[in-house]
Amino acid sequence: MEVTIVVSGEEKDINLVKGETVSDVLKKAEINPETVIVKKNKTIIPDDEEVKDGDTLYVLKVVSGG
Repeated sequence: MEVTIVVSGEEKDINLVKGETVSDVLKKAEINPETVIVKKNKTIIPDDEEVKDGDTLYVLKVVSGG
């Protein structure tokens, strides 16, 4: 099974096993889940949501400061 992630405009394909989640995708892409928000179809999705073959996930970096 394969999903695509888009980070800072760059696409990367990630191979997964059926039943894996957004958190698994981030781990395989070596992205710290505490520093990003993930969107699918213009909707923010939780880290425990299961991904499906062919999904495209948009990874948005969270910036904070004062």
